[in-house]
Amino acid sequence: MMRVLTVALVAALVLTGASLDTRAQSDAPPIKIGYAISRTGSFAPGAQATQEPSYILWAEQVNAAGGINVKGQKRKVELISYDDRSEVETIVRTFEKLMVTDKVDLILPPWGSTANFAVAPLANRHGYPVLAPTALSMKLVDMKLPYFFSMLPQPAGVDAGSLVQSRR
Repeated sequence: MMRVLTVALVAALVLTGASLDTRAQSDAPPIKIGYAISRTGSFAPGAQATQEPSYILWAEQVNAAGGINVKGQKRKVELISYDDRSEVETIVRTFEKLMVTDKVDLILPPWGSTANFAVAPLANRHGYPVLAPTALSMKLVDMKLPYFFSMLPQPAGVDAGSLVQSRR
């Protein structure tokens, strides 16, 4: 899971023209990266076991290495995060706040398909790429949102009826 998240984060940075580098640090402002994640509620066990610790570890490692080179300037990562309480309405509100009020440079995806269904159209409307390592739903892919990228292989042509038939 950590490898998928690392690939997703690096891909997001590439999409914005940033790269990891160890050149001299500058006084450039930090790259503000926002996310809302389930710290409480029914999604919290999954989000806290697999996703938020990876975000924090990644930011710590990038900052310890001096930050991210953006057009020749080293910039630290500043994470801005909120508890979405595993509630779809709160997920949407907090991501809207990150994009519109906090004006973060990038967003990190929420945990799970349900949350990604809520965030993907909003992120698309505001022009934020979403690289979703925990969304497993062909319906998300079928929405054909230009800023949504599924990081998990999607099941193709599998339905419960086919599975039952194959067991006979």
